[in-house]
Amino acid sequence: AGLVGWGAVRAALGPVERYRRAAAAGGDPSTRLPVDADRDDELTRLGSTFNGLLAEIEQGQIRERQFLADASHELRSPLALMAAEVEWASHRPRTPAELDRVLGSIGGQTERLIQLANSLLDLEEITTTGTGTWSSVPIDEVVDAALAEVRTAARDAGREIVVHATKQRAAVDRSWLERAVTNLAVNAIRHGSGTVTVTAGVTGRILHVEVIDEGGGIPHTLADRAFDRFARGDSSRSTPGHGLGLALVQAVAVRHGGSAHLVDGGVRIDIPLTVEDGTFLR
Repeated sequence: AGLVGWGAVRAALGPVERYRRAAAAGGDPSTRLPVDADRDDELTRLGSTFNGLLAEIEQGQIRERQFLADASHELRSPLALMAAEVEWASHRPRTPAELDRVLGSIGGQTERLIQLANSLLDLEEITTTGTGTWSSVPIDEVVDAALAEVRTAARDAGREIVVHATKQRAAVDRSWLERAVTNLAVNAIRHGSGTVTVTAGVTGRILHVEVIDEGGGIPHTLADRAFDRFARGDSSRSTPGHGLGLALVQAVAVRHGGSAHLVDGGVRIDIPLTVEDGTFLR
């Protein structure tokens, strides 16, 4: 009886020892416990749970490394330029006009760094935070609020913004959706031409938001990586921006369970909805 009991306990605890050896030999979140796919008991489910936890830790580390790489990549140039400007100004006495020019340049680079930091933090927040503020709001109100400040920039550039938005209500994370629409409109003003048309409505059970202009749209050479971080076309490198706008738009769409994709002359966001009591919900 003792031998049978010892054998049964050893066989039952065999997976625990395998898990222990795998964990001791690892130290890397990419390591996975050797879970038997053909078994369904408490220890197997425990191993699967730990593997899921390790996968989440690994993804968190990947996002952290991506964030640091993105930040260091974009911070290097303005910081180097600011250091060069300061060194030039302190090399010998400068005239007031020369100092004003240097201070203006440093101020511009500082503003660029602030915008970059805010964009990176926004992108990191929306891709790592699982919760949001969801509310049922009229779609046209979201679009109008998103375009409130952009209209001034459009008038200054001699451009026109035309809006076709439904008054139907939908449950969305209003703050993030407004930012996505604002980013698309700002991109159209900066890099496009002619009239900017913003369309928002519900077809079937899909909420679609589309921003297009009369320019050439995103170059075909950039189409495959348009929504990647810091993806910028050659023609847009002389204009303000960091190439994070479309990455944020894609993240907002994914947060809503949808997607963003290129269309002729612009970008479209598709968000799937359900219907309850006549209201389109998430």
